[in-house]
Amino acid sequence: MRARGGFGRELATEFSSRRLEYRPGEFATVLDIHGSIDGMSQDRFREEMGSLLKSGARHLILDCGDVDFINSSGLGTILMIKDELNRLGGTLVLIRMSDRARMVIEMLGFAPVLDVAENEAQALELVARGTG
Repeated sequence: MRARGGFGRELATEFSSRRLEYRPGEFATVLDIHGSIDGMSQDRFREEMGSLLKSGARHLILDCGDVDFINSSGLGTILMIKDELNRLGGTLVLIRMSDRARMVIEMLGFAPVLDVAENEAQALELVARGTG
């Protein structure tokens, strides 16, 4: 796996048993998340997202197809990142969420404030409309 740093470049990073892979695109950066987003990973996840924002990324698509677990701590971190992106004029869209993850989002009352799309193409449409 190639790892290059900075905005507009591919980057993969490990945090605990989790892994992020960045795929910069023309309109948004896609982050492939592998593992869980929870209290054990939230600090490192927040740190990685902060670095990405500092490097200039403004439109993020979080591909959660390989997320095996997400809890309120992980969702809280995602909401903090979304708020920061909104402040910077950016967007955040979640894609390929499992039924279980969608249920957690709904149970915690986050559904109205998170943009969720089925796939990357739909997420890019939301980014183009400025939703997020």
